[in-house]
Amino acid sequence: MNHKRHTGISTILVLIVIAVLAVGYFGYQSQAKRKELDSSMAMLNEQAKLWDDANRVAAATSRIALPTQINHMQAIKRNVEALTLPACLRDTQNNLSNAMDAAIQGYLAFMANTDGSGEAAAAVEFERAKDHMRKFQTVKAQC
Repeated sequence: MNHKRHTGISTILVLIVIAVLAVGYFGYQSQAKRKELDSSMAMLNEQAKLWDDANRVAAATSRIALPTQINHMQAIKRNVEALTLPACLRDTQNNLSNAMDAAIQGYLAFMANTDGSGEAAAAVEFERAKDHMRKFQTVKAQC
């Protein structure tokens, strides 16, 4: 009888040790994922700040000087698209990239001023950029 009791206690202890190890392992995995997410979010936010600065400069730039600024903006967009991010940030990344693309298209339309309609065409693209930027902020907050 003593042997059965000892075996039962040993089994319970083994199960407790396994449970503690499992909780520790999954806690570690969760913490590692959180660190990866925080790091990825920081990279995305840094690119968004660079974009905001470049966009403000472009908005204050004359038509003739815009090509240099657009080049800079395209480089930032390529950096955003090249980021390898966790799954929950991919929609955020796509919305930021789409906002950037729309703004760049707006500046290109403004610069080209085809048939004098550059400002109207640019306004449409800039509105599209604002919509994507709002989505970027909303989706980012959900991750």
